[in-house]
Amino acid sequence: MSVHFYVQNKDFTTTANKEMWAVYRMARELIKIAGTTDMILIFNIDPETSSRLKNSRLTQLDAVLLTPTLICNLELKHCYEEIRWSKVEGRCLKASGMPLVPKGRRNPYQQVRNAREKWEPYLTAATKQFSSGWQPRIRQYFQGMHACTLLHPYLHPQSRTPKFESADRWYYFGDIADINMQAARAILPVDKALPLSVLIDIAKKCFDAQRWTTLEASLKQPIGQLIIKEPGNINNDKRLIHSYEEFLVGREARNAPHLTLENPNASRTHLRIEVLQNKALRAYDMGSKNKSYLNEETVAEEGKLMLDGETLYVGSVDVEKATHITLKLTDKFSIAPENTATA
Repeated sequence: MSVHFYVQNKDFTTTANKEMWAVYRMARELIKIAGTTDMILIFNIDPETSSRLKNSRLTQLDAVLLTPTLICNLELKHCYEEIRWSKVEGRCLKASGMPLVPKGRRNPYQQVRNAREKWEPYLTAATKQFSSGWQPRIRQYFQGMHACTLLHPYLHPQSRTPKFESADRWYYFGDIADINMQAARAILPVDKALPLSVLIDIAKKCFDAQRWTTLEASLKQPIGQLIIKEPGNINNDKRLIHSYEEFLVGREARNAPHLTLENPNASRTHLRIEVLQNKALRAYDMGSKNKSYLNEETVAEEGKLMLDGETLYVGSVDVEKATHITLKLTDKFSIAPENTATA
């Protein structure tokens, strides 16, 4: 594997939170495009949980991407609504009127700019931990630190965002799938690219991070499958599912992982499904017209838990008109042990 996963805050690996779905999605996206290029993705850098970083006045970082020619701070936001953000320094709001960035900052650009202003001097000073031959190259690497805000599971296609000036080209705002595009950017020229051994030292010495081995293992292992039966069809479709996977269900694909249905009773974007780590799913209604039903109860926007062997009826209370989605887990698809991090 040419993508290596690290984590700084150990507690993050054992706590269920919304960021986990973004973590797994981002990891899968990078694996698709990594090829022979070595990359390191460091998750949840919380200075307050690190004896090395504590009291340094550094901000918490959701993730940091290290490639041989680029370091990029990744800020993750969970959002399904349209984004309304017209000016770089103006307020960034969801369609509901709620701010995308709560507390203090007016918008995500200001949030990551603040983080960049705090981390860049620290990282530049940290070059002293490396041999004198590497210091100039690593200093240039840190001083060109990029940043981006990535929305998951997708950036709504009708969102309005500002155009950034050339002076702000270190910043990017977009969809979590755009992590691939960010990984292709560069601070250092190719002939000065950093080898994997130096990237590992940066992860350990500068971010106090350790290898997240169980993330790597669980990315490869499905926990089960969905069996999909459309009304009038004799054959069933199947879809493998993995821990912390998230996708939309409906007749129209969005800019996100999706399960496309042919049933005319289904809405364009009908459901959202989260795959949980404990061998279950949670289905959420996305404002569908004809709703979905599980155990003779309507699936609401608040979500409903779906267990092994249960069937979700999409688009109609009439089983003959509904699309059937059945969750099937077997020992073959058993999930990996609790996430842990190792040095």
